[in-house]
Amino acid sequence: GGGAAAKASWPQGPSALSTPELREEGVFLAMGRSTRGEKLWWGKVVGAVVVAATLATAGAQVCPSSTCLRTAADGSCALSDFKGLTCEPTFWSRHITTFPGKWHSVNNLTSNPVQPGIEYLEQKLPCCRHCGWSLGYPIAVPEIMAISPDQAMCAQRTTAGQLSQCYLDCTKWAGDMDILDLTRDGYLNSTEFQRYISEYKIAPPQMYGLYTGGGVSYDPHVSRLDGSIAFSQVDLDKDKRVSRDEWLIFRHFIGPILVSKAGPTKSPSDGRPLADGPFGGLFFDQSLADVWATNQVNIMLDYYLTNRANGFVSSVARPPVSYERRLIMQTIDLDGSQRVGVDEHYFRLFADKDKDGSLSPAEYYSSLYRKTCTKLQSSGPVGADCGGKERTGVRSDESDGTDAMMNFNVHDIDKDGKISFLERKFVSSDIDHSGTISRDEWRLGDFPEAYGPFEGHAECDTSRDGRCEIDRTRYSYYMAFHECASQGSRAYNKPLSQFPWAAACPLVIQVEDFKPFSHVEPFNTAEEKAALVARGFLCWDKNAFEPTNLCITGYAIHSFDDIAKRLQWTYTPTLLRATPAARRQATAAGTSLAVKSLTPPKIDGNGAANAVFQMGLFTSYQMPWREPLYNVTDFRCSSSLWLDDGLIVVKRTAQKEVNVELAIVEMLITPTFVNFVVFIYLIVVVLGHLFWFLERSENALFAEAYTEGIIDGMWYSIVTMSTVGYGDKVPVTGVGKMATILWMFFGIISFGVFSGNVSSQIALSSLENTIASPVDLASFSVGVLSSLAAPAVENVDLDKEFGFSQVQCESIDACYDKLQKYQITAFIAPHSDVLNYFNSSALNNEKCGNPASLPGAAFTTETTAQFTGSTVKACSYSKSVYAAQYLADAVSMMQKKLRQDGTSDDLEARYLKQDQPNESADGCGEASRYKIALIASTVVIVFFYFIIITLIQRYRKIEVQKAVLSHLMTSVTGQGLRKTPMECAKKYGMRWLDTTRARKAAKEEAKRKAVSIDQNRAQRAKAGLSGSASG
Repeated sequence: GGGAAAKASWPQGPSALSTPELREEGVFLAMGRSTRGEKLWWGKVVGAVVVAATLATAGAQVCPSSTCLRTAADGSCALSDFKGLTCEPTFWSRHITTFPGKWHSVNNLTSNPVQPGIEYLEQKLPCCRHCGWSLGYPIAVPEIMAISPDQAMCAQRTTAGQLSQCYLDCTKWAGDMDILDLTRDGYLNSTEFQRYISEYKIAPPQMYGLYTGGGVSYDPHVSRLDGSIAFSQVDLDKDKRVSRDEWLIFRHFIGPILVSKAGPTKSPSDGRPLADGPFGGLFFDQSLADVWATNQVNIMLDYYLTNRANGFVSSVARPPVSYERRLIMQTIDLDGSQRVGVDEHYFRLFADKDKDGSLSPAEYYSSLYRKTCTKLQSSGPVGADCGGKERTGVRSDESDGTDAMMNFNVHDIDKDGKISFLERKFVSSDIDHSGTISRDEWRLGDFPEAYGPFEGHAECDTSRDGRCEIDRTRYSYYMAFHECASQGSRAYNKPLSQFPWAAACPLVIQVEDFKPFSHVEPFNTAEEKAALVARGFLCWDKNAFEPTNLCITGYAIHSFDDIAKRLQWTYTPTLLRATPAARRQATAAGTSLAVKSLTPPKIDGNGAANAVFQMGLFTSYQMPWREPLYNVTDFRCSSSLWLDDGLIVVKRTAQKEVNVELAIVEMLITPTFVNFVVFIYLIVVVLGHLFWFLERSENALFAEAYTEGIIDGMWYSIVTMSTVGYGDKVPVTGVGKMATILWMFFGIISFGVFSGNVSSQIALSSLENTIASPVDLASFSVGVLSSLAAPAVENVDLDKEFGFSQVQCESIDACYDKLQKYQITAFIAPHSDVLNYFNSSALNNEKCGNPASLPGAAFTTETTAQFTGSTVKACSYSKSVYAAQYLADAVSMMQKKLRQDGTSDDLEARYLKQDQPNESADGCGEASRYKIALIASTVVIVFFYFIIITLIQRYRKIEVQKAVLSHLMTSVTGQGLRKTPMECAKKYGMRWLDTTRARKAAKEEAKRKAVSIDQNRAQRAKAGLSGSASG
């Protein structure tokens, strides 16, 4: 029975009749239909309702209520506080011998409505709720398991002073408590409670080994169950004692464990013993559920073999199928830890009367949870939620609403007017009532690792030796993440490893208007929206998070949208509104408007299940996150959404023409060349003395005098070393010749070095054309954004890392201006910002192509990754908000898949290729490689010098002629030349011309005469021949 106190409050009925056919664990199957299939009871358990047959008695009976917690307007009791879970055996027998589907007819067949058995048990017989177990399947008609209050064999085994081993007989549990209660105060203190584990064999020897660590006696050092932690679990109201109702809840929880003769097998992941892990080892897990299911199937079939005449069939005696096992476990495991503790068991089955997954104020005040602040307010900050006063009982909300829910407010962390199990878990896990959860409390409280480690939710206080704790605010972040992730997991039937997210949890994405990654266009009409959608824009109507109708396109937003669709996320974009002046001001102050706008999730008033989480879709370089403005650990970002993200080198598109002449001139004034010339000169002086000394006595080509001889030696040395070989001086002695051979080799080497220096100088002049990466920037003047250099960035020096001379620029525009004015050779900037600059300044639309080019791929180094890393990414506020890591990891994982299947390449080709620098455009031919100016100037100079030389030569010729004529005149006339050369030339030239003409005429006349004579002679000769012939 339920003890003397319990029996006194019950009407005494006739004794129940025992059934000798029943075995020790005699049971039978009873079926009951649930109208709430989603609120199932025991997971992964085969269905069987087990009863022992007894005869019913007449008379209607109901559970007594201790107090009326709330009175309705008509004076009736709106909420009864059922304190006693003592189910009288004779009263319970009238129901246990009836088919559960007809329990509603036990008292009055005509007035009671038809009601499924489990609902009838919960609503009409709450005092007997601990006597039955719902197995959770079949889903539509879940089975109920109960056991007879009078078993002959159990009665025979239970003698005075010994604990009952009828683990499922709720009528025996109160008697067990009386045996343990040595102080006879109606409660069990910690010592008395732990006797049930340590001093009594609560199961046969093979079962007892489960708790003793395999030994024959209990040893707290090796036991798999920590009695003190188990006591803390069972003590639901945290008054450091176990009441009768708490004891009965505990027995209802542990009954299936004892019947199954098995225990949980899942040990803590940190390698601790089971007793040192969650719940001190007292929990129900998947392995135990499987054993429990097998046992129940066997019991059920055993009963059917002997009780088929009662109308029961064995067709439902089956184990649950896979989807039933999964759904049942999700139902009973309220926090997703894969372990069910006593508090979780009580919250779901007993405290949550309307089965909506939470406790209303009425349900809370009718539960076993604490109704006073005595202990809570004396321990610290939690007392503030109780108004600083000790209150008991329940009063009307209208008159004193705060006091009426003083303990309710302690639990209601998210201020949504109801208590979820996660909110209850914070209070129950706070063992020391400090208002925070420590690392050990987190471990013992069984917070699932899938929702993040303790460090991911805690805040560490450096002033207290780095002690980390989770207060109510940080815990609210945990609850919000847990609700959003777990609801998404159930809705989409996906494990947390696939990053589900509930659609009811708003995910707000902050977007910049930053071409070509995210270009924003507002719209006012449906026609404008349709036109933008046709152009590839993604559009959202204005909502609670964004006051404007927005359409967005670009690489970043389309990448994120594809990721969200694959993850089945629902998100809403909001535009980051900031004027250019505000951005410049923020940059000058070392802050970032985009980073500053990231905040923790908004929970108060919304409820944890409707918390608003925020992410920033960054597309431009943000100022380094540094103290005291930011702590880099306060934010969590995904991997880059763009494969070519990072820093980029920008240089002039036009190739630098090599000026050989200038290179030679520059080489002549270099210290290296000057030092080389001085060295050669000294060597020539020394060798000039040597060759003169060797050759002076035997070689007439070398003067014997020191002054002239040294000059001859130095001349020979330089001619020989330079490989010119003039040939005017040669050695004749053997030693001189040998020294000359060595000197020739030295000359070849020396002038080879000289030629190499000339070639190096020329190559150095053209080195700018070979720049393809930051490694090639050594020795050049390179522009660097001020936001990428000290003092904005500490311990990162790009100039020292790559060996160039740094010139700081306030903006990309300033760097570009310096580049075009040849003040710098190149500049370094974030790749995305460079493309945005090209896009906004229309440099790619230049007639001859973009004057600036990107010679290589983007880069990051170990040091630069600390402050810039990637630019195009999704970030969240992560300080004590593990959801930020969850969301960022999800984006990173899915972005990797976008790259693998080629989606990223397609998006990049669609949105980014046109914004890459166009280095060659139509309308501009290749520039001539001839130096026209140099060639033209050379031609002019040559022509000028030709004229000058011609005039000089003519002048010299006239002078020479004048001198010759003057000499002739003097020699002929004895007088000098009195007239000018021109006059003389004219005078004597005319004479010479006349003379020449006369001579020519005379010659022609003589020639004519000669011809005439010849002709006459010929005629005479001809005539003479004719006369002779005739004669």
